[in-house]
Amino acid sequence: MLSRQLSIRTFLRHPQCHLRAYRRAYSTKSDSDTTPAPPRSPAVARWASENELDPSVARWASTARNPPDRPIPTLRVLDRPLGVRERPTLEKQSRIQRFKDIWLNEETILVERKHLIKQLNKGYYTDAVSIIHPGHMGKTWIAPEVLIREDKALYLPNIKGKDLDKGEQKHTTLMCFGKITLLSIESTELSVLQTKSFVNAVHPRFESHPLYQRMHINIQENILKALVVNMFLRNLRAKVPKELHGNCLLSTQNMEYLREPMGLINRMVGYVFLIDENLKIRWAAGGDATMAELKALESCLSVLLKRAEEKQKKGQLEQGTETPPQVDASLQ
Repeated sequence: MLSRQLSIRTFLRHPQCHLRAYRRAYSTKSDSDTTPAPPRSPAVARWASENELDPSVARWASTARNPPDRPIPTLRVLDRPLGVRERPTLEKQSRIQRFKDIWLNEETILVERKHLIKQLNKGYYTDAVSIIHPGHMGKTWIAPEVLIREDKALYLPNIKGKDLDKGEQKHTTLMCFGKITLLSIESTELSVLQTKSFVNAVHPRFESHPLYQRMHINIQENILKALVVNMFLRNLRAKVPKELHGNCLLSTQNMEYLREPMGLINRMVGYVFLIDENLKIRWAAGGDATMAELKALESCLSVLLKRAEEKQKKGQLEQGTETPPQVDASLQ
């Protein structure tokens, strides 16, 4: 009891020193810009070398709540296609129709019951604890090394939001149709850093390709957080390159029923998706990028672009013209 009182007194006398220590302990940046501090735990160092991660990330994991000598759990490769089975449309379902689909159908009632039970069993700080505790920075699965088969792949649901350019309402169903899209879904500063670890490594190679595009969606389901983001919209525009303002969306769409199908397990983690020209999710990753995932992303993206070029040429030969096939105006 006496030692606890002394620790409280020392904290009250020198709060700045203790706060600096906490910031250093939970910071994702290394103490030195040139030579990051090595991990304090042999288990964390071994995990970092096996996953080819930056030492600063491993140092962050070693200072988290996970005891340093406890072995960090192994992540599994994504073993299911992500997305929804129905092709996305712009038609908004009415409340009456949704009520009929949920409460007048026995199968949907059971699905809704399972969803409610799962939400009730999930704590408010589950996402934050999953980032700190396991040592993977919120990463729950590893990206596959190859593309998801086209006949097995599922569709990207329609996500709407306002762009950074003119504040116009846009839909992913229209923006992603007919192009190979590298889509990043973010919600926090940590998620932005994680998606950058994927996008910045491959974007310079493919940015000049006519069938390739890069998209970012910042999802803020909380109304207060959305208001704060809108207040600092000018700062956000300054950070994003001007040529990407049209493909950066700010969305307040409710993703409660789409997180599980899309693999968005953690709200604070960033996720990256490869979308083909038919709006299907062909590859996905989350959390911090590893070298193996970057190689897989670059390979899968080049394969999709090559196949899209072949389909485009085949369509030109069938039409007998040199211009690319025209997309329906209702889908542009």
